[in-house]
Amino acid sequence: MKRILLLVVLFTSLYSNSQTVFYTQDFEVSQTGYTNTPNQTPDADPGDQYFSNAVATNTSIYESGSQLYTNVTNSSLFVGSAPNVINSGNPGILLLDPISLSNATDVEILADFGAVPNDWDDVDGLFVEYNFDGGPWQPLLEFSHSNGTNDPLVLQVNNGVGTTDSATGLVLTFNLQTVKATLGSTGSILNVRIICDSGNNYEAFGVDNIIVRGTPVGGNPAPGIANVSVSPSTPTSSDNVTISADVTDDDGIASVLLNWGTSSGNLGNSIAMTVVSGDTYTADIPAQANGTQVFFEIVATDDNASPEITTTIEASYQVFDPEPQGFGVPNTDVRYTIDFGNTVANVNNGSFDGSGLAQLPSTGQLDSNTFSFDGFSDGDTDFDADYTSGDYARGQTTGGVSSGGLYAFDLGAGNTALGIQPTGSDFTPGTVYFKFRNDTGETVTDISIAYDAYFLNNENRTNSLVLAHGPSKTNLTSVTDSFIETGIGQDAVEEWERNFVTADITGLSILDGETYLIAWESNDSGSNSSDELAIDNIQLVVNPTSESPRLFGDVNSLTVLGDVIVSSSSSVKEFVNLVDGVVSTNDNLSLSSSDGTSAYVAEVTNGSLNGDLIVEQFFPARRVFRFVSSPVNMTSSVFDQWQQSGLNPGDAGYQDNVGTQITGGMVSNGFDQSPTNNPSIFNFDNLPSQTWNAEAATNNLNLSAGAPLRLFIRGDRSVDLTSATQTATNTKLITKGSLQTGDVVKSFSNTLSNGEFLFVGNPYPSQVDFDLVLQDSGTTDINAANYYAWDPTVQTNGAYVSYDFGLGINTVAGSQVDENLQPTQAVFVEVSDDSTAPFDPQITFKETHKIASNQTNAVYRSSSMDYFRVNLSPITNGTTIAAVDGTIAKFSNPTSSTMTKFMNLNESIWIEDNNENYAINSYGLPFDGMEIPLNLSGLINAQYELSLDLQLTGTNLQVVLEDAYTNTEKVLTASDNTYVFTQDPATTSSFTNRFTIKFTTVTLGQGDIAFAKAVTMYPNPISNGEVLKMNGLNPSSSYSWSVTDLRGRVLTTNIQKGSEIMNDGLLITNLKSGVYLVQLESNGALATQKIVVE
Repeated sequence: MKRILLLVVLFTSLYSNSQTVFYTQDFEVSQTGYTNTPNQTPDADPGDQYFSNAVATNTSIYESGSQLYTNVTNSSLFVGSAPNVINSGNPGILLLDPISLSNATDVEILADFGAVPNDWDDVDGLFVEYNFDGGPWQPLLEFSHSNGTNDPLVLQVNNGVGTTDSATGLVLTFNLQTVKATLGSTGSILNVRIICDSGNNYEAFGVDNIIVRGTPVGGNPAPGIANVSVSPSTPTSSDNVTISADVTDDDGIASVLLNWGTSSGNLGNSIAMTVVSGDTYTADIPAQANGTQVFFEIVATDDNASPEITTTIEASYQVFDPEPQGFGVPNTDVRYTIDFGNTVANVNNGSFDGSGLAQLPSTGQLDSNTFSFDGFSDGDTDFDADYTSGDYARGQTTGGVSSGGLYAFDLGAGNTALGIQPTGSDFTPGTVYFKFRNDTGETVTDISIAYDAYFLNNENRTNSLVLAHGPSKTNLTSVTDSFIETGIGQDAVEEWERNFVTADITGLSILDGETYLIAWESNDSGSNSSDELAIDNIQLVVNPTSESPRLFGDVNSLTVLGDVIVSSSSSVKEFVNLVDGVVSTNDNLSLSSSDGTSAYVAEVTNGSLNGDLIVEQFFPARRVFRFVSSPVNMTSSVFDQWQQSGLNPGDAGYQDNVGTQITGGMVSNGFDQSPTNNPSIFNFDNLPSQTWNAEAATNNLNLSAGAPLRLFIRGDRSVDLTSATQTATNTKLITKGSLQTGDVVKSFSNTLSNGEFLFVGNPYPSQVDFDLVLQDSGTTDINAANYYAWDPTVQTNGAYVSYDFGLGINTVAGSQVDENLQPTQAVFVEVSDDSTAPFDPQITFKETHKIASNQTNAVYRSSSMDYFRVNLSPITNGTTIAAVDGTIAKFSNPTSSTMTKFMNLNESIWIEDNNENYAINSYGLPFDGMEIPLNLSGLINAQYELSLDLQLTGTNLQVVLEDAYTNTEKVLTASDNTYVFTQDPATTSSFTNRFTIKFTTVTLGQGDIAFAKAVTMYPNPISNGEVLKMNGLNPSSSYSWSVTDLRGRVLTTNIQKGSEIMNDGLLITNLKSGVYLVQLESNGALATQKIVVE
């Protein structure tokens, strides 16, 4: 009779029938049954470089904040990390002692493998090899990958021959998994080694529970014992413990005994195990006192005339009655994460399922020693009490609920969060409290905290969340800059939005053993349900020195009040708020952009970015020039960034709807090639030459933040350059570089003159209030009243649009140009000497000029100034389409700012005044007889509509449109403000100098009519130096007279007797050629006559 000893394997694969175990190894004792080279424990270099056995709970094995190895047999396993570093560049080797098989057949090797599920490079891996009787080493298993860096290990090769062997493709994680391989040959002595080829820190693996078994040659195989389990796995003093195992033998089983005791090696109690189903045997060990360690073994005897006996190696379990204690932080500078989906001791028992809070939480519950809530209608909760019904236990849901209370919200992809539905009686307002205890052995002075705040914006009422902290509920300090809230209206697509907040809390004094509160205050007043909120992925570091919270994945917003490391590709949908701290981007952080919205960086106070920022800017499908600028300081060329390094559809790495094609030079200079090869990228010479210049190359063009360009965007790089009519595509320009923060001063040449123009770009990935920029004291010798934008949505090819800050409108109805400069936008401003020495044109952008909005559509504001705007709109097939150009006359001060007209590629309309062309012209208040000439050019349609947007207050003047070509007039009113006309390009008079806006009195009194008829003036026309004579005046009456230009500027005025005026006349001097108005007034009667000065 033989006794075969088996290692107890908890929750492992079933042993094959009639097999004998020749070798087991659970690594509980260092270098017993194996040797390893190198031999360095984790404690010698925590978390980085080691190669030895270790207890699974030893934190030195792990990178701070990572998951622990699970499914470990007993307490220890063999672990390794970067053994090449401590082995002179050679791989680490774990060599099992020689195993005597005596030519057994069907030899199998089983082992439980685990590894860090990332960080492995494609040149590193884990390999298992074997030989018989000292022969050459043969490959058996290979764990590796070929996908670059930071990937998990995958079972790539299994050279075992058994049909039930582990399949390739198995991914190693912290949860150890059994891998089996069957050897295809046999021999007397088996040698096995495990090789770890790893030269980078934290390329870590673990192996445990190695078993070698097979069928002996001849004789009676011993029984097989497998799947030994303990239930419950963590028994309390009130639990009987059920031991179960699968026992098999080809001869049948004669008996199975469970031997147990409370000291190792002294198993004096014996219980016969009975079959409950199939081959499964069970027996119960009676309940034991709290703290007792119970040891046991299973003895199986087969039913054979020469019986064989198999005895498992002694195993044990601990009886433990948990005590309420709350969440303790044992270490400084270690990142602890609470994600509510995985058990965290004294925080949540298993994945939170919304079943409440308890002192000793059951599966799915929160620990009430750690969490407490104020604001529910069922009452506030205390720490250290049970709350398992009503508001406190609303269950698990994906959201969209109406009952107020505490939920486990399923956010998708298996992500569970602590959630709350506020209503009129719940959480209005409310607070979530998270308590931790300082178990570090030292005083905590600083805390780094980060969390995800999720909102489901499915109601028409807003909701907010703000971080707070303090030693007690009644002594909290709110971190006001952490405030985030939902929008008032419902989202068109209702989905959970993730907002990441990180903060450093300093100046504390939390003694060892003391507790401290982190809290989240929500403000939701009113009735009915508000948007649902959830808190997830709480990261906590006390007394940080090298560790910081980490950002993984995409977010709606990023609020930074403390250091954070961006550990994976992370896109921001709405905004980044840099209040304080450093964001280490690792070049992983990007601002997303879509049609109508672009994420932005809000006003930066003390925060900063370390590393590059990636900024997207969406451009809808339209083949037009655009005035663009770089939102960051590029770290590589326009060719690399905006042209995808020349990649085209079909090339490896090419991205659809990203980048564009840029033509105008040779391939060697970075240009895409077209049949014409016309330039499509230009800079503007801000020197007195005032010219557009084609860029000479794109592959050495690295733009600084705010550098402006005129760029033709056809769409992405799939557009056919041989066709000028191919449909354009949506695209994004993606710019990568360092973020520009603080004041940005752009200085220009002092050789410029008044009226010349400067091309400037927005240096921030944010909207800015351009009115504030131009009015800032740091902006000098620049016209601050208006600016010129290029609107690619106007006309077929885009058009210039002028914007006036005083009026608060632009020149083209329907254009979105407003007072805000968009991210990645460039515009023109005008040089204007502000009479303050020295003459030094410069423009200054400041953080305070930024606008907190990701909406790129304009919102107009009303004007308090009188004005009219004339819009020019084509008519096609009887339908009036959007305005293609416009011009503005404003009335208040005839000396206020004007804007010279920039002519478009096609249609242009402007005001003509003394042979000058204006997009916006300034006048005094309208008066009877005032005339404003309009002019047109570039008309390509046969029929157009003029429409007048009119804002006049305090006047009864009529506004009349005069058509000189048809010799007609039309009175324009608020309800009848359009005029349709046709034109013939071959007939210049059908559009040139055709239209005039005139102001006339609505009705004249009888005295006015008689007075006007009686007065005559001559000669008319008149020249400078001549005397204007008047007749029809009463010699004894006094007359007030004035000469004004058509803009309403009074050029000369006087009060004289009628006899003096008729005798002396009015001497005309120093008037430019043009039309002027002479007005006389006496006793309330008014006469106005137009004179022409030649």
